[in-house]
Amino acid sequence: MMTATLSLTLLTTALTTLGAGSPTPPTPPGNPVGLERTVTTPTPGDSRFTLAAQPAVIRIDPGRSGTVQVMTEQPGGTPAAVTLTAEGPSVGSGPEKITAVFGGPSGAALTLTAGTDVPVGQHTITIRGRNADAEHTTQVTVIVERWLLVDDDRSGNNWPANNPDAPDSHADQFARAALTASGRTFEVTVVPYSGSGQDKDEPDGPDAQALSRYSGVLWYTGNTTVHPLTDTDREQLSAYLNMDARRVLLFSPGFVRDGTTNGATPAAPRAAYAPLITGHLGLDQVAFPGAAAFALTGEANTVTSGLTLNVASSVRGVLRPAAGTSALLKEGASVIVSGKANVGARGSSKAVLAALSLSHLSRADAVTLLGKLMTF
Repeated sequence: MMTATLSLTLLTTALTTLGAGSPTPPTPPGNPVGLERTVTTPTPGDSRFTLAAQPAVIRIDPGRSGTVQVMTEQPGGTPAAVTLTAEGPSVGSGPEKITAVFGGPSGAALTLTAGTDVPVGQHTITIRGRNADAEHTTQVTVIVERWLLVDDDRSGNNWPANNPDAPDSHADQFARAALTASGRTFEVTVVPYSGSGQDKDEPDGPDAQALSRYSGVLWYTGNTTVHPLTDTDREQLSAYLNMDARRVLLFSPGFVRDGTTNGATPAAPRAAYAPLITGHLGLDQVAFPGAAAFALTGEANTVTSGLTLNVASSVRGVLRPAAGTSALLKEGASVIVSGKANVGARGSSKAVLAALSLSHLSRADAVTLLGKLMTF
């Protein structure tokens, strides 16, 4: 194994500064972009060696760093001098790049830092090792997440005349606390409301283009039971889920109410709601039995396994999952929260529908539940 560091050399881009905002020097034609470091043990052996990196997959949110350990070894334990390089289209300096710096006592710790504007999704970093005439590569996948919290519960801070940055409802506070506790990078958008009582006057939430900047969206509508999601909102959520590897957590009993065709009796959703309810959320039928105090139990072998949550008197919907959709939380035999994976045009997104009001959970239960649902 490597035990000492010989030298540090930069290839083409002088990555001498960590963090976002550094200018990227021009890259000479034909040269790789990355960071090179030569590591060795006291007695170099021949050119044959193995190369590995752990972990092979790492989540790094914008503006944050993670470390990968790089291991080189020859068969039989013979020492080797190996030059390591971190390469890839995402490697570089600046807010849209991932900086790569080798360091640590043996030079085998690769610190990766995601710039503040690195696109969400998966980024492949190739680690190349060279020793004389031998060359090996291994890859590390960096998953960059950025979440958007859509505050659409028509509470005080949603009123246009009030300060949107002053979250006032329990749902506002619980959702922000959950995302903070999860350690994820997130931003907030507050959807105003008209107060006219007319659907046509209600402002739309963020569109698919705005949502595309985020890997996950937590959207909640509070206790509102009359058209909490506009027609445009439903279309844009569907378009967002058609993108690659996106996640939606939708807490909206009012959305379920709007989609019902037979009140408290489960039935196929209204035609206008079917593209989202059936097509992306994976539900055959929905119902809206009204308000009650109730308890929720997590389903075995799911992310909610072992959970028991008490809900104060709240409106809620009932969901009938189609094949391939998971029941996540039940009130007795009735499914209240469901989740579906492999949805959308690319078959890589995930969607969770919670037909209850987030604000009627306790703060601790809400934070716990949201933390688990974000990993569905």
